[in-house]
Amino acid sequence: MGEQWRWLGPDGLEHAGSVDELRQLLYSGRLAWTTNVWRAGFPGWVPASSVTELGAPAQAQPFAVEDEGPTLRENPKPEAPAPAVAPPRKQGAAGLIFTLAGAIGGAVVLGAIGGFGAYANAAAKKIPDVPVSLGSASGDATAGSAAPTAAHMTLSCRAAPPKQLAKQVLGKVPLEVVEAGQGKLAIGFAESKGRARAMLLTVADLATGPVKSEDSDAPITGVVPIVSGDDLELHIDADKKDLHAAKTVHGGKRFTLGSTSDGIVKQEGDGAPSVVWRGSEGEVTVPRVGTLAGLGHFIAFRRGGQGGKIEAGWLEMDGDKKSELVAPKIEASAVGTPSAAVSPAGVLLLAAGRGDAKAPWRVFAGSSDPGAVPEALAPLELGDPAISRISPSAASLGRGHWLLQWTEGAEDAHVVRVVPLDGKLAPMGEPVTVSAPGADAGQGVIHATGESSVSLFLVSSGDSHELWGAALTCK
Repeated sequence: MGEQWRWLGPDGLEHAGSVDELRQLLYSGRLAWTTNVWRAGFPGWVPASSVTELGAPAQAQPFAVEDEGPTLRENPKPEAPAPAVAPPRKQGAAGLIFTLAGAIGGAVVLGAIGGFGAYANAAAKKIPDVPVSLGSASGDATAGSAAPTAAHMTLSCRAAPPKQLAKQVLGKVPLEVVEAGQGKLAIGFAESKGRARAMLLTVADLATGPVKSEDSDAPITGVVPIVSGDDLELHIDADKKDLHAAKTVHGGKRFTLGSTSDGIVKQEGDGAPSVVWRGSEGEVTVPRVGTLAGLGHFIAFRRGGQGGKIEAGWLEMDGDKKSELVAPKIEASAVGTPSAAVSPAGVLLLAAGRGDAKAPWRVFAGSSDPGAVPEALAPLELGDPAISRISPSAASLGRGHWLLQWTEGAEDAHVVRVVPLDGKLAPMGEPVTVSAPGADAGQGVIHATGESSVSLFLVSSGDSHELWGAALTCK
């Protein structure tokens, strides 16, 4: 029989059970992470959030450029009152700040988190659907063009009220989204550095289920959901001693990309890694991947930290090198983790960047033909230039158009916004806010399927992040 744990429930009574039972209660939200727990060897009652073996989430960090980008992203349940016998609870940090390594890319994935009380109050009210009329720009618009001056076509977009999808998300690990068929998406994410989760999401109403969870002994770098018929599985990428920034790639023959002292390598199963691109100077971020069936995989990552450079290239469907790495030109002294989107019409490469430490972050973008790499990234004009914008993500709308998502705003008051771009990367209308009023929201990923799109993003919940989503329809 396993070791017995004890905890103080919302009813003020003491309960006992296995570590697995306790974890399930914590991860399902039936117990708050501030719940006091005890087992043999503890000097006294301690908050569950302080116990490493429970997979407690790290204290939420503010949304910023380091923890940002994802890969191709009911109201919160109030915390139960403290048991009468429990000691005073320590309050968690309230700040939603995006860190430049993940949030800027698109991500990581990856941020600052702030005042949750105002958001909970606002989210409790019904948020009406937001009709948006979008027109395409005419003329020789380029990246950085201003708002459209004439409409060739009109897209009528409607954003449904955002909905909470999961109560616990580790922002430093990018969200992974794949098509699951029958109007569903499969989403992979980390609940903590040692616990992975995958779930199905219905695009029409954002209903979730089923869910699959697994533990990892090594720090998780990515969670790949795998759908086979009616079965949902997941594959965990983890940072290992001999393979860093691991990323499993699907879309044909499955393989794992990673970084070693020799450069960027490919590993199949438990076989020995083979070098794809040589070069070991500078730490690299987890690669972002866009796949075009029959053509190959577009790979993008940042090398050398915020002061480093973005590199991108193409692999064959089996993971062999298709092109050399290219470092697109970008007029910025600091850059975030890149994100990428691909379609039969072309490639879109995105990253946040800024000229100096006092300048606001801006979204930079560049496009190219399929099979090529953008030569340069230029800043997009998305509104007031004094506002910082990070964590860009994009999805193809077809016909050479893109749907762009990013995070903007002040600390503790970040919002997630989207806007369609034409083939010249010019905005086709006014940006639309998809996060709830009063929420400190950010990061995430945008996914488009025909006329329907889903925006996934994180929301600060004080000590941690929650996963939220909003459905959009553009036609």
